[in-house]
Amino acid sequence: MKDAIQFGRVSKTRAPTVSEVLAIVIPVRFTQEQKAEFKSFESRKWVPSVLNLPSGLIQLPYVILRPSKEEWVPVGLDLMTWRAISWPLLGFFFWWSAGRGIDALLAARQRLVQPKISWVETAAGIPLFLFCAIAAICFPIFGYSDRDPDFPLKLFSCGFGMWALLAGVVVLAKFRQWRIRQVPVA
Repeated sequence: MKDAIQFGRVSKTRAPTVSEVLAIVIPVRFTQEQKAEFKSFESRKWVPSVLNLPSGLIQLPYVILRPSKEEWVPVGLDLMTWRAISWPLLGFFFWWSAGRGIDALLAARQRLVQPKISWVETAAGIPLFLFCAIAAICFPIFGYSDRDPDFPLKLFSCGFGMWALLAGVVVLAKFRQWRIRQVPVA
C-alpha cells in the first residue's frame, strides 16, 4: 500500500521512472488453503447478520430515509461488529415469538391452547413469512452480482428460508389454536 500511495503521489507531479514502477510489489495469489481460511472467516463474519435477518428489516426504513443510505454505526466499530452486537437485541421479539410458536404448535398436537399466540405475533408473522419465503426463493435465482461476487448468497438464502419457516410456524400455530377453539370437544 505504501508503494502504491507513493507511486500515486509521484505520478501526479512527474512521470515515474522505471525503477519506481518496478518497486510496486503485487502480492502473490492466495493458496487454496488461504482461500478456504478466508472464506471461513468471511462466513463467520456474516452469520450474526443472517441469524437475525428480521432486525435488518426493522432498520430498513431508517436506511431508506437517511440521505447517505447507510446503516448508522458508532465511531470505531465496523458494520459487521455493530450488527453482531445490535441485531440480536433488535431481533429479541422475533426469536421470542418463534419460540412461542414452536411451543404452541407442539401443544396443539395435544389439543392444548398453551401458550396462546396473540394477533400481534400473527400480524408480524404473516408479512415476515411472505417476505422471507419470497426472498429465499428469489435470492438464489436473481441474487448473483458481478459487483460483489463475495456476497454470501447461499448463507442469506438459508437465513431467509429459516426465518420463513420460523414465521410460518407462528402463523400455523395461531391457525391450529383457532381450529381447536372452533371444534367442540366431544
